[in-house]
Amino acid sequence: MTEPRFDPTNSVNFDLGRGRVEIHGEPQLLVSLDSLVELCQSAGTSVQHAFGRAAGGQIGARVAKGLPTFSKSKPETALEHLGGVWATAGLGSLELERWGQALVLVCESVLPKELETLLSALLQGALESASGRNLDIVPLGWDGNKARLLVANATGGRRVRAWISAGVPWGEALRKLQEGSQ
Repeated sequence: MTEPRFDPTNSVNFDLGRGRVEIHGEPQLLVSLDSLVELCQSAGTSVQHAFGRAAGGQIGARVAKGLPTFSKSKPETALEHLGGVWATAGLGSLELERWGQALVLVCESVLPKELETLLSALLQGALESASGRNLDIVPLGWDGNKARLLVANATGGRRVRAWISAGVPWGEALRKLQEGSQ
């Protein structure tokens, strides 16, 4: 059976007569990136995390509406749908890397590294909402405006965070995770 392709038709609509922007029929507010950065930095990481999970959850709901079988789909198909909705929200582009069994999302982000907490929470909310699973998103590193983020369960996420905090390079942390190291 062929899995449905992401269809961006009518994803973003501008009704200039009413002064309204909609994404998939939901009203949106266009805010400058500089304003968002200032707001998030003033609010702190716990507020960024809560906001990101909520906004990401809305993204995930749109993904699940277009691909109801998200959690059973091939990773490439799921990424196409997630990446499409992610892009229509103006958040950048997503790619998938496999490191053995580990799934790493590469996000070419409009968000700066200072908002890594927000970016991680947005992805966590989106993936949890689309898949119906509890997940953890672990920032692994940045290369310019590209962030690498591990998709893991809570236990795996805790372990990788601890290794990285202890100075273990993220590639080695992924290897240790797959070997079942403590």
